[in-house]
Amino acid sequence: MKIFSVAVLIYNPKSTGDAEPKAKVVAKELEALGLRTVLSPTRHAGHAITLAREAALSSPRPLIVSVSGDGGYNEVINGVMSALEKSSQVRPVVAVVAAGNANDHKRTMRDDVSLAELVRTKKVKPLDLLRLTVRYDSEIVQRYAHSYIGLGLSAEGGKAINESEKGGLHEANAILQTLRNHEPFMVRRPMGWRRYDSLVFANIPEMAKVIKLSKHRRVRDGQFDVLAIPHHSWWNVAVTLLKSVVGVHPGAKRRRHFDAHVRNCPLIQLDGEVIEVPKEYHLQIAVRKRVLESLYD
Repeated sequence: MKIFSVAVLIYNPKSTGDAEPKAKVVAKELEALGLRTVLSPTRHAGHAITLAREAALSSPRPLIVSVSGDGGYNEVINGVMSALEKSSQVRPVVAVVAAGNANDHKRTMRDDVSLAELVRTKKVKPLDLLRLTVRYDSEIVQRYAHSYIGLGLSAEGGKAINESEKGGLHEANAILQTLRNHEPFMVRRPMGWRRYDSLVFANIPEMAKVIKLSKHRRVRDGQFDVLAIPHHSWWNVAVTLLKSVVGVHPGAKRRRHFDAHVRNCPLIQLDGEVIEVPKEYHLQIAVRKRVLESLYD
């Protein structure tokens, strides 16, 4: 398989899912196509960033595969972007094999099409990324997301699910407790300050397996959807979320940039990962249009 110099499969051998056996199965499928493969297990949180960066820099045309959920793939994406920012000569292609909980990116990008089939048919396509920039005091935090960035309920719910026991009932209880304990956050834009319960910036049409964000998949058009829930009672928020399950989130707006000052929102969700930031900061969301190449249907 001459299109790639090597396939590097990054996975967490201690994950609660089936990442390691899936990685080994996929490795055999790719090797059957004539593609040399390398199994690259992680040893600690954040290690996938380092492994992906090294893989992108060490081979002419690597296929870097995250065998994980959305959070693990987020680390791989950030590692590859670190390599691209260091050298304009690297030409990595990224992909994900679902081995997590929600698996939003894989589900919306190729459904049941196998990675081996995409490699065989050479379906390499451009991919937009969302770039998060947080500024506070003299510090700057910058990260990338392949699918969505969430503030408020999205991040709080993501953290609660990550910390809860696995299973539908445990996750539903975690979400219910998040709704009950949630406090609104403040966002200042040109029209002034406003209270919100949730802000989501997305270039895929679904998240959390059931919430429909948009009718469109915006992974290479240089735009993203902004989905806002102004502050209401938790019951009204629940109704809005229910509408997003049975239909499409009401009021989505298309954007290329988003700038705001934020207060009282110390958690930000990037795909399946949740990071902590100060309670007050300047937020910028932008698109890096077609910045990566990926395998999807």
